[in-house]
Amino acid sequence: MHCLGDLHAGAITTKRLRLVERDLQALGEPALHLQIGDTTEAGLPAEDELALRFLEQLPGPWAAVLGNHDIMGKS
Repeated sequence: MHCLGDLHAGAITTKRLRLVERDLQALGEPALHLQIGDTTEAGLPAEDELALRFLEQLPGPWAAVLGNHDIMGKS
């Protein structure tokens, strides 16, 4: 299992995001990628889309747990 946390899509730079992707690809396919909280910076729709694009390109299944940043922009 790969455990990821605090991705903060919307705040993380594209360069850093690509480095994270590279590192995950080098680890190979796990049984599960678990994103633990703060997948987005402020829970905005554009950040949700960015986070989903990142998660959906991971090798293998993934699950995400919401963090406080993921619900900040929700009403």
